[in-house]
Amino acid sequence: KLHCVRQAFEGLLEDKSNQLFFGKVGRQMVTGLMTKAEKSPKGFLESYEEMLSYALRPETWATTRLELEGRGPPVPALPQAKAEGGMASAIPVAQQSREDVSPTRVLMPWTPASVSPSGKWP
Repeated sequence: KLHCVRQAFEGLLEDKSNQLFFGKVGRQMVTGLMTKAEKSPKGFLESYEEMLSYALRPETWATTRLELEGRGPPVPALPQAKAEGGMASAIPVAQQSREDVSPTRVLMPWTPASVSPSGKWP
């Protein structure tokens, strides 16, 4: 099930506007939680912007891949940077096209029926 979520996000995050959207939403969510907890989000925001800047630079993707492979989680298919150091070219990640991904399945990869009465995941 988590595999499907990863595949969906790999497809979604190929689009620059989706990358920016999820970055903005993540920033808003954590800032809201910190504010609600009466903590200053200033340090978080500085680190978050630095992390996003790093993650979006194609020259860092090979290092990111190596670090993730050494820790055991499935490694997303990151676009490969061209040898000339210019623009990055996206490598198709999922077996299905973006049109084949139902927005409902992307946003809610489980159904309410798949959650047990106790509220725990199956």
